[in-house]
Amino acid sequence: MTIRQLHEQYEQYLRLALENITEIGGLLSEQKSELKECEWPMWARVNLPFSLQLAQEYLRLYKIRKELQSMDAGDLTVAFGPIFKLEPERARP
Repeated sequence: MTIRQLHEQYEQYLRLALENITEIGGLLSEQKSELKECEWPMWARVNLPFSLQLAQEYLRLYKIRKELQSMDAGDLTVAFGPIFKLEPERARP
């Protein structure tokens, strides 16, 4: 593959990641709105296969989804940085 092809493949990966991240964030936002503020952390710990911190990051990115859609690959990489650094799954008891 050429550098151009690899870069285009990377951009496609980021766009798919953006779709998934904003869909997850939207679902989390809906669920959170149905709960009392004090219920949210416990619900997240019991029902999600990832940390509360990652859930909050999905929610943050969902809130700025319109801005994210207009970003190029470099800016998306920066915006997604916290998600890529967080452990996506945690051990279940």
